[in-house]
Amino acid sequence: DDRYPARIYLLKGLLYNQFDNETAALENFVTALKYAKEKNNKRQIAIADLQIAYLNGYIGKHEETVKVLEYYYTHQDFLTEQDIEHIQINLADAYLDIHKYEKALKLIQKGIQQTSKNNEELKYNRYLILLGRYNLKIKKYSIAIQNLENCKKYFLKNNLDFDANYTMLYLGQSYAEFQNKEKALENFIKIDSIIQKTNNTFPELRYTYTYIIDYYREKKDKEKQLYYIDRFLTVDETLNTQFKYISRELPRKYDTPKLLLEKEEIISKLKKRRYLSYITIGLLCSMVIILTFL
Repeated sequence: DDRYPARIYLLKGLLYNQFDNETAALENFVTALKYAKEKNNKRQIAIADLQIAYLNGYIGKHEETVKVLEYYYTHQDFLTEQDIEHIQINLADAYLDIHKYEKALKLIQKGIQQTSKNNEELKYNRYLILLGRYNLKIKKYSIAIQNLENCKKYFLKNNLDFDANYTMLYLGQSYAEFQNKEKALENFIKIDSIIQKTNNTFPELRYTYTYIIDYYREKKDKEKQLYYIDRFLTVDETLNTQFKYISRELPRKYDTPKLLLEKEEIISKLKKRRYLSYITIGLLCSMVIILTFL
């Protein structure tokens, strides 16, 4: 069966990722990619490539993430409709990271139309987060707040903590830019309460804790300032450990083998081209000799 053993490593990687163990997730995705290539399972190669691309986004290599997502968004032969939807929403998010706002908006509007037409409430609200983030990026803060407040209710009601955290992150940033410090603080403190329950961290948390600490420093509330400094240090240690590992291991275990394979393919093509050149020259020489004889 050409799905195994790569399928097991892909599932393990997805579970580790879900439970905030990106280091173990990376190891499993790289192993899955190796076995998928051995069995020449195109779909599994694509899934492993995509998951590794998302980890590139985690460490801030958004350009690399976009390249991979764009490739698979236009080369869909081995992917399901669900895979393509997942790529679309992540590509829109990655476009916002690299300030390609028009491209992001095009995908967001497409997603909102599709999901509202099909009554897909969860997916619709996920696109609504991105629309809120888009409006935050282009400094339309009141519209961003409106978008994000709508999907915040949905995610909290349905206990979708991961989505709720990102919604409240962008909502807090929008309120902060709108000079509503109390509302910004309210959202950031809610994020911290969810993190304490789930232990699922993400890099942007650094912004939320520094904002809370600065707020209580301004208010001269030493106890709360100290409490959130401790919380920040705990979360930051987790983020640093994972960030350093992925930053070091991802290029070594993924980028370098990929470059070596590319190098081998180029050498192989050059050898074939040289071989064809020799044959062509040989045939031309033979024709010249025959023509001269004639």
